[in-house]
Parts: sequence; structure tokens; C-alpha cells
Amino acid sequence: MRMIQSGNTIMQWEHNLGMTKLRVLENRGMSIFLNHCGVSRMLPAAAEAASTQIRLQAEKGSLMFQDWVEPLNHFKTQGATLLGTTPDNVSYVRNTSEGLSLLASGYPLQPGDEILSYVHEYPANHYPWKIQEGRGARLVLIQNRSHGELCGGSLAGPGGFRFEDIESKVTDRTRIVALSHVQFTSGFAFELKRVGDFCKARNIDLIVDCAQSLGALEIIPEQMNIAALAASGWKWLMGPVGTGLMYTAPGFRERIKIVFAGADLMVQGMDYLNHTWNPHTDARKFEYSTHDFVGTAALAASMKSANEFGIKRIQEVGRKLRDLFLSRLDQSKYSPLIFAAENQSGIISLVPGGALQADEVGRKLAAQGIVVAPRAGFVRIAPHYTNSEADIVVASDALNAI
Repeated sequence: MRMIQSGNTIMQWEHNLGMTKLRVLENRGMSIFLNHCGVSRMLPAAAEAASTQIRLQAEKGSLMFQDWVEPLNHFKTQGATLLGTTPDNVSYVRNTSEGLSLLASGYPLQPGDEILSYVHEYPANHYPWKIQEGRGARLVLIQNRSHGELCGGSLAGPGGFRFEDIESKVTDRTRIVALSHVQFTSGFAFELKRVGDFCKARNIDLIVDCAQSLGALEIIPEQMNIAALAASGWKWLMGPVGTGLMYTAPGFRERIKIVFAGADLMVQGMDYLNHTWNPHTDARKFEYSTHDFVGTAALAASMKSANEFGIKRIQEVGRKLRDLFLSRLDQSKYSPLIFAAENQSGIISLVPGGALQADEVGRKLAAQGIVVAPRAGFVRIAPHYTNSEADIVVASDALNAI
């Protein structure tokens, strides 16, 4: 048995009949962290992996490579396991914006081609496509359905959309559907497979920003007909800031033009005076230069922890914590956005009632050592598999008392 300190919890791994179980125990005196949709606490295994890489360079400089295990290979293996794919389809990127920008800029768009997206997308999944209007493409935006429309009631504000909103906007010039799997404000999740199947039938590429879902929800791109996805590593994956990963399907990847180039792009690798144009054709096509050894090692360790626990189990733990929170929430004070089951995510967004403001609620909870994420008028609660039921009880009671 090994004990792992993790934020407000101690994760106690036990091996019983060949099954790995995770028991989450309250660690008194530390804050309750419920902001996994923001910048998460890094898993201890990730911090240890990062420290090892830093120490190697600090002690040995270039000699580190003599007895070095390439962290990028481990990163790709763990990323592939998480996504149910093979390592040659996984690229290291520094953030979601970098991945989507590489894809948007390299996509073979023609004047008049259309990119379909949502009006309230996070900037990482808006600006890369907006720039393509300079090439004559057209960015078409699905208009918002308020959470009142999607959840019932009369609440306004950023919510999401319905499948028919996608259907009604698609034309014979639509080349790309670019959407966030989970909307960062409301927590609304669209149905990946339903939209993926729809796009495949029409020869449209579905490109997904998974920053708010990868590590919390099961995503199998090859089963869901996703052409590409990108995600940051410091939210639900609980890795370091400045890390991320990207998946590209082989056929889709072939059509993407190279827009960033450097030594690591080429098959000849360290034969630096050989300037033959011979780029990699697997996911290394997008890893144009020296990667972050520290970041890849740390994010690989975070993904390994998620893979060992199991993404389906993580998703189930998240659902149970969400249900517990909602069962204890005083809904006369806070209106939760409760979407249909197929549109639920790891984020619970609350609209404070009366004179309460989201930022004020966030500050009052922080003063009690409870970390949540106020954003766009919502109080976002984002529990994860490293949280305990005790965390949820304490946090809901504190929220109700404001």
C-alpha cells in the first residue's frame, strides 16, 4: 500500500484481488479544492516526475541524456491509453490554443468554406477559426440557448445548444464543426458521438476542444468520429500549467499543412546539417521543436494515475459527488443548471439568488478554505475523483450558510 498526498485528500491505494481501489479520506486543516475546471492542484506523482527531470538537468546538463528515459514516449503511451488510441496519434502541445491554431492554420480551407462553432466558445476555440476569415473562409456561429431554455425555468445567460441547432446551420460548404465538448461557463456538454456520426456522414471534420472534459469524461475519438481534439493538462488531468495534448486521426492529419517547422519535425532528427524536407507523418508532425521535458514527464504521470484508476470509474465518482452536492444544496438560494443526462459534465454551475454575486460567494468560500470557480456570473463547482464525500458535505453546508 502506498499513501499519496493530494491537495485536500490522502489517496490510499489498496490492491485487493488484483483490483486497484481508491479510498479518499479527509485531510483536516487543508483547503477543499473544487476548482478542477480551472487550474487544478498538481498530482503528487506529477510533481515528483517534474522534480526528477529538473534535477537531472541541474546535475548533469547535456549529460542527462546518457541515462535518460525519454518522457515524451511515456506521455504518448499514457495519452493513447486515456483516449483508446495508439501513441502515433498523440501529440504534445503547450495548451489547447496551440493545438487548435496548428490545425486551423494548416487546414485546406478554400474561399467560401464554412467553419461552424458556438457563439460563447472559450477564446482558444474561437480566435484560431476567426483568423481563417482572412483566407476567405466563413465562421458561422450557433446562437445561444439560455440555460432557462435547456434546463427549464426563466434563467438567462450562456447555456448551450441543441443538436438541431447544428443540423440547421450545416450547408454544403461546411468543412469543420469546431466545438468545446464542455462549455466552460455553464458546464453544458454536447453529445460527441451523435455529432461525430452526423459529421462523418456529411464528410465534415469534427474538431473538439476537450479542455473541460479530458480526464473527467470518457472520450474515445475513433469510436466517436472525432477528427481531432486538443486539451490542456492542468484542469481535469491535474498536470502542470503549460502542458497539453492533441489527438489527430491519420486521414485527417494527412490533409493538414505544416505551418510550424523545426529540427524535431524531421525524420533525420539530430542530423542537423541534413536539410532534406522529410517530416514525420504521425503525430510528431505537430511537434516541431524541443518539447518541455519537465511538462511531458509530469503530465504523463498525471495521466498514468487517471488510467490506473480508470476513466469510467472517474466519471462515475464525479457523478456521485455531483448528485450528493445537489441533494444538499439549498436551491432556494442557488439555481443549479441541471441539463439532460446526455449533456451533463463534471461542472456544476450555480446562479446565486437575490443580491448574491458569484464573485462574492467565491471570496466567502475561499475565506473558509473552499476553492471554487466564479465565472461569468456562475459559481462553478467542479469535484473530481480526488475529492471525498466529506469535502462535498462541508462545501455545500458552507455555501448554504452564505
